[in-house]
Amino acid sequence: MAYFGKEFKFEKDENIEELVKTLDLSAEQQAGFVNYKPSQKIEKNGDEYVLTIGPKVVKFSAGVEFEEKIGDNVSKSVIQVDGDVFNQVQNFGNGYVFNIKREFSDDALVLSISHSKWDGVGRRHYKP
Repeated sequence: MAYFGKEFKFEKDENIEELVKTLDLSAEQQAGFVNYKPSQKIEKNGDEYVLTIGPKVVKFSAGVEFEEKIGDNVSKSVIQVDGDVFNQVQNFGNGYVFNIKREFSDDALVLSISHSKWDGVGRRHYKP
């Protein structure tokens, strides 16, 4: 798991604009989401993981629910870990349930995003 502690920087995305159009967001909020491309890093400290997304730090234990503040909203989140794949479910309680899959390797991170009100998948690709 040589990717632990490695910073991955945004390279390209697919279907992110299409994903954002399916959300109940203003044009300004949509642009903010599309243009928000922070680096990402995963670390492990005992049984706890630390996910750094730009300036935001999320500490979690695999399979244990936690609250996560995103903008003005709070989600109930759970991240399952299966080898190099981190599957996150974010439930905002407003009908939107997001699935975020982070697939790490030594030389790439692929972030796949879908939600309960859209049949598609948006992807962001990162390189160290």
